[in-house]
Amino acid sequence: MGLKKEAILSISLLTVMTSAAVAPVLSHISAAFPNAGITIIRLTLTLPALVAIFFNLISGALALHVRKTLILKTGLILYALGGTGAALVQNINGLLAMRAILGMGAGLIAPLTISLIADFYEGEERVKLIGYSASVAHLAAVLMPLLAGWLAVFNWRLSFLIYLLAIGVLIFTSLFLKDPPKAQSKTKNEKSILPASVYWLSLNSFLLMMVFYIIPTSLSHFIEGQGLGGPAQAGIAISLSTLATLFISLFFSQLVRILKRYIWTFGLLFLAVGFWGLSFSGRLMTVFISVSAIGIGLGALIPGIILTVTLKAPSNASSTAIAIANSAFSLGQFLSPIFFSLAESFSSNATIRYDYSFAAALISLAVALSLISVLLMRDKNSVEKL
Repeated sequence: MGLKKEAILSISLLTVMTSAAVAPVLSHISAAFPNAGITIIRLTLTLPALVAIFFNLISGALALHVRKTLILKTGLILYALGGTGAALVQNINGLLAMRAILGMGAGLIAPLTISLIADFYEGEERVKLIGYSASVAHLAAVLMPLLAGWLAVFNWRLSFLIYLLAIGVLIFTSLFLKDPPKAQSKTKNEKSILPASVYWLSLNSFLLMMVFYIIPTSLSHFIEGQGLGGPAQAGIAISLSTLATLFISLFFSQLVRILKRYIWTFGLLFLAVGFWGLSFSGRLMTVFISVSAIGIGLGALIPGIILTVTLKAPSNASSTAIAIANSAFSLGQFLSPIFFSLAESFSSNATIRYDYSFAAALISLAVALSLISVLLMRDKNSVEKL
């Protein structure tokens, strides 16, 4: 049990890896399956996230009745099978099937990291570990595409071997992670009913991801279209954003201690600054600074939302609450392109720069509302008490 924290955090390595092997080799997959249209090829990238939305909710429901370590082991086995199995398939339908199985596994394990932290730890330790969990996830988001890209130099199918990491996590957690004690009701009448605030936070998770995801879906086109660089510069920009998120998540507990309930305004302010910077950017350095500011904002907001969800939810329903929030994050990513397509329909001169300006205006409004909210309201069951 001496490595329990490390075992829990190791699960975070897998939570954002579903696209890591595919993103660098989409062109190779397209060449390997020439009869598949571009929409089907892109589906190999997004399908795991879509499937994970439903299995997030299934995981949360199962956690009320089934041992969490059993859910975890099942998810890790599916994750490893679906991830590495994609290297062996001979047609596009088989590849999509393997990617769906990967999404099932990812959906089952995604809520468990945070819910296990909530089961075992409270107060400052919980805040610190939630920040560390986000940092570990973003570290994997930086390193795994690089490893997949290197493996693809030899053969694009080898990139799927990065999902063997799930076997290592399975062995590690089996050795050092036991089931948490059953949550004890704080009162005799406490039920596993989620308060409205959990759904409100999940709605905010959805909106946050829907607005933010214009960055990974458009930044490379923006940089090339503005004559600021090519794929290499776009890759650096995305990495800078991810590294900024990783860095801030690492010091999340210190930020909460200093900012308390103003953590929301802090995160939104950096997002707004970043999007306004992109909307007016004419130089590559401005793009780099802007995406770093956006990364800082996410590094404060995502752990902040997850932490508050664990505080709001009844102790015996934390897995369900986290599952709903995670599903909201994923749904926001999926619907982001549709949302901005609708936004562009209201403009006669719709460009990516317009999208960034639109996002910046929305987030600026959120900054103002957040500031008004924290000045007018105090919630004892929030980060204010930590």
